[in-house]
Amino acid sequence: MSEGYLRHLLSEEIADLEKNGCTADNWENIKVASPFHAEHVCNVHFSGNVALGLFEKEFTLPGGVKKHSGIRNVTLHNCEIGDNTLIENVHNLSLIHISEPTRHSLI
Repeated sequence: MSEGYLRHLLSEEIADLEKNGCTADNWENIKVASPFHAEHVCNVHFSGNVALGLFEKEFTLPGGVKKHSGIRNVTLHNCEIGDNTLIENVHNLSLIHISEPTRHSLI
């Protein structure tokens, strides 16, 4: 994900994120890839400079559980989240760069 690839959020996207339970210290510090799909970002608090990639893929986890890429129930501070990643139920991520997954693995 390169800097030229990212843009600021549109006012409609901010409204959608707020409807999804998201908050930010400053929405101007959040950059996203296009097309941005707010439905894949829920209950996230943003602080510092945050960059979000695309959320277009669905994963099948061991046991057949299907999950769509996105971010849910997380606090992000000064992070860059690459394309098609899935982050769920993490209290705080700070100063992290996560790139697109290249293989399935459990953490």
